[in-house]
Amino acid sequence: MTVIEGVAKVNVSVGDSESRRVISLPFEKDTEGNQLISATVDSEKGANTVIAMIQGERHTLKQDVTQFVTEIVDQRPSGPSTEDVKRHESLSEAAKLKFKDEMRALFADEKFRNSPSEERKKVIHSVFEQIEKEDKPRSLKTKR
Repeated sequence: MTVIEGVAKVNVSVGDSESRRVISLPFEKDTEGNQLISATVDSEKGANTVIAMIQGERHTLKQDVTQFVTEIVDQRPSGPSTEDVKRHESLSEAAKLKFKDEMRALFADEKFRNSPSEERKKVIHSVFEQIEKEDKPRSLKTKR
């Protein structure tokens, strides 16, 4: 007997290469006739298989797992660059704390968290540059 200890949330989307549109597949049939029937991973064959109703028609879609993993790795958000890390390390302790507090405030805002990553990066860089600019005169005074 198998006991299920937990169920993971599954989000499945497929891309339509002709219309270049992404179709989200819900568990319940939506108004366009899209519905996820099953999604499996066969580790022995190294393939993902999705069976879905797309616009009311049944489709079986297969994808090589290595291709799928490569796509996930390519889509991972990137962290700070080595240069950004060095710039952060050069800040005074007070400036580092101020930056940390600013990041907490930004990420507490759901609108910010849900914004595109490029927008978030621009805002974060802007905040950092402002704090760095304010911190530079202090750093110069303490070095003299």
